[in-house]
Amino acid sequence: MDKKVMIYTRAYNAESTLRRAVDSILAQDFCGIQPEYFLIDNGSTDGTAAIIADYARRYRWIQPIHLGVNILAASALVEAVFRSHPGDGYYVHLDADDAYHPRFFQESYCFLREERLDIAACGVALVDEAGETRGVRQLPGNAVWNRAGYGEGYLQFRRFFMEPWGKLYCLPMVWESLRAFRTGIRRASWDYQDTLDIVARTERIGVLSRPLYRYYSSPTQSTKEFHPEDIQTLPWQINWLRQWLAQFGPVSRLNEDYLAAIYLGWCGNLEERLLSDCGMTDFEKLAQLQALLSLPETAAVLSRSGCDPQFRNLAARGAFLEHLRATISDLGGDPGCIPDAQYQS
Repeated sequence: MDKKVMIYTRAYNAESTLRRAVDSILAQDFCGIQPEYFLIDNGSTDGTAAIIADYARRYRWIQPIHLGVNILAASALVEAVFRSHPGDGYYVHLDADDAYHPRFFQESYCFLREERLDIAACGVALVDEAGETRGVRQLPGNAVWNRAGYGEGYLQFRRFFMEPWGKLYCLPMVWESLRAFRTGIRRASWDYQDTLDIVARTERIGVLSRPLYRYYSSPTQSTKEFHPEDIQTLPWQINWLRQWLAQFGPVSRLNEDYLAAIYLGWCGNLEERLLSDCGMTDFEKLAQLQALLSLPETAAVLSRSGCDPQFRNLAARGAFLEHLRATISDLGGDPGCIPDAQYQS
């Protein structure tokens, strides 16, 4: 079977950005490899479906998929992939509101082949709604890791393997991961878990320094809604990451500090979403905050000592706790429910 590069984009009400995304794929040099582009309309109510149909009429290698309802990204991804042949080729993921640099495939493909990689990631340009680059996520130079070094190198490459986009994958790695897909995977954390599951099946990964993916942000982007079950999934998510790291050897003290830092970050994100207009009364919000603070994992993170100073939110735990006390007081609760003796700043 001839090699192909399979590209996937899922779009929901993306009429204002989808052409930019698709045109960035059309601008690629696929180095003589046949592309097959799956464009999924995920139950859109705007002009997204018409845009997809227009591209599919003009390009035979664009495969339109029209779903009647807006379903989870994981389900749509599995459906799209299983419609294709799991041959010896490559896989590219693109969000409907982002874009690739015209040289993404060519440079990633050369890097992947020269370094004998299973996945080649790239730097990311962070772009505002006006098209101005406001930041760049990149390494000082190209970097490669063998499987034996994944644990030690995790803090270096983690920023490039938290999302499915911005990478060129060897298709068999993606295929193997999706064949093992289980519907019980938590909704809130599909992207990074799916990506890391693929990484766990590799022997060698790398990151190109050049920012060849353009990630567009907008102040109108919706914030994920708060769901009470999200609090209970926090321990599950952090333990999943710890078990993932343990595949490559004992989890280092530095990686444990990182896990504590991201757990605390998730706590802050949950609190922000909880205090937004989520339809709960102050009493209900207070109960959710108390549930978060009652988790053993939360207490362990807040009382963790001797943390590496690079994790600034851990160093600022005292300020975070004062903020929580003020929030609890504003909601009509007792700020003394957070005992000073339990935590170390």
